[in-house]
Amino acid sequence: MKQFGVAVVSFFLLLTGCGRVPVSSLPSTSPETSPFEITTPVAVVSPSASDSPKVTPTTTPKSTPTTSRPTPSPTYAPLAVSTPPFHVGEVRIVYSTATLTATGGKTPYMWSVSSGALPGGLALSSGGTVSGTPTTAGTFSFGVQVTDALGGKASTTGSIKVANYLTGNGICTKGCSVERLCVTVCGAYAKPIGGVAPFTYKYSTPPPATTFGWPALGGQFTTTGSYSFTVNVRDSLGASTTVSAIFDVFSHITLKYGTPPGGAVKVQYTYIAYYSGGSGVPTVSIPKGSLPPGLKASVNSTAASVVISGIPTTPGSYSFYLRLTDTSPCGVNYNCYFQTSLLTININ
Repeated sequence: MKQFGVAVVSFFLLLTGCGRVPVSSLPSTSPETSPFEITTPVAVVSPSASDSPKVTPTTTPKSTPTTSRPTPSPTYAPLAVSTPPFHVGEVRIVYSTATLTATGGKTPYMWSVSSGALPGGLALSSGGTVSGTPTTAGTFSFGVQVTDALGGKASTTGSIKVANYLTGNGICTKGCSVERLCVTVCGAYAKPIGGVAPFTYKYSTPPPATTFGWPALGGQFTTTGSYSFTVNVRDSLGASTTVSAIFDVFSHITLKYGTPPGGAVKVQYTYIAYYSGGSGVPTVSIPKGSLPPGLKASVNSTAASVVISGIPTTPGSYSFYLRLTDTSPCGVNYNCYFQTSLLTININ
């Protein structure tokens, strides 16, 4: 009985230790009331490690170290200014906008005048445009500067020429007297000022045998009389002027002469020829040949004549040309004149 008691106690401990049955459900250990037979001894088994639930350790992934790299700054080309596109201007005519350009650096750009001054009436905007209406003629030199968004600067120089507004200044509006046979040098009819070439013209018919030109006619004045015409001139910037002109063409100087008479040594000699036309008091000359010694030619403006007179000193036959020149221009560097054919004076 003692052995059964030990077995019961051991079984009880095993059950309670394993927590599988409640204590109240176990049979009483009294031998008198409940005999208990154990056919197979129960061994006490300790749970092995393999029976316990496996716990997989959580491994925190290692973070990849980050290397801090500075963001590279953009590289800009050097700031430079292009050649200024300035053109000729004209007083009172709106200046066609000129736009300055730059390259490199960082936009936006800011423009300014760094030295000198623009022509009166013109201005440079911060965006680089030159515009306005010139008020003063002349040539104006100045410097311009561009500043970029990084504070970089570049500069260049410029020059703007401003012409006076086109004017004709007619010099023959009340009439210009011109000698017949006068050529190009006589045809000036205006003294223009200002304007910007090229010019265009609209004109009425000029005097006969002349050709239109600005500000002078070309060709030759061949017909006497009074002639008028007008011309309108317009320049490349739109300025215009109108000029009228009157040309009064008078007769060419003419000497009416005959064959000179002969003479004698030590005897007073006189030969007279009369002139007409021309202008002013003419002068007389011998362009080729010679007069007999002792004689000379002169002009009597009161009588409008040329006189050859004196006392011959040497006998002989003397041939010459007689030229009468007035004060009217007839060509470049010479005045209008009349020249006789070959004359001969015989002195006995």
